[in-house]
Amino acid sequence: MYRESLRLQRDVLKRENHSHVAEVMNYLGICLSTRKGFNAVNQSLFRQAESLLIEAKTMRELVLGTLHVDYATSLNNLANFYKSALQMLSSRHTDGPDSKLFGWGGVLLKSDDQIMDLYEESLAIRKMLSPDQMHPHVAQSLNNMALFLSHTLDKPPR
Repeated sequence: MYRESLRLQRDVLKRENHSHVAEVMNYLGICLSTRKGFNAVNQSLFRQAESLLIEAKTMRELVLGTLHVDYATSLNNLANFYKSALQMLSSRHTDGPDSKLFGWGGVLLKSDDQIMDLYEESLAIRKMLSPDQMHPHVAQSLNNMALFLSHTLDKPPR
């Protein structure tokens, strides 16, 4: 359904770069990257999810700018995606020559620091857009960062 929605958005809007197109791409990327999308039989879903999330972020940056709540959401969703990718890799693989660079499904993995950078950038934008910093999006960013940090505490030291 998301694929059909994406096709219709592009047909109706007659533009590739539009915030509505980016929104559908973002939702499709999230949908493909859920645990049900991470099955060994269909690794291409994983690569498609990453591509859609990156394209949605890039399009939102181009169309809306970097000081927009939807751009911050794209950063947050991309961080969540890479966090899930790292968790999937650590549950399926041991350290090998390819596991550092390429994760499950050929996705280029990000380091813990790179993932945290995405979360921090998202949080900074959300705080800037909410003067009293008492907005559910700020709370969501803080929650996601806390979950990610708790995951990194479980890792053995290198």
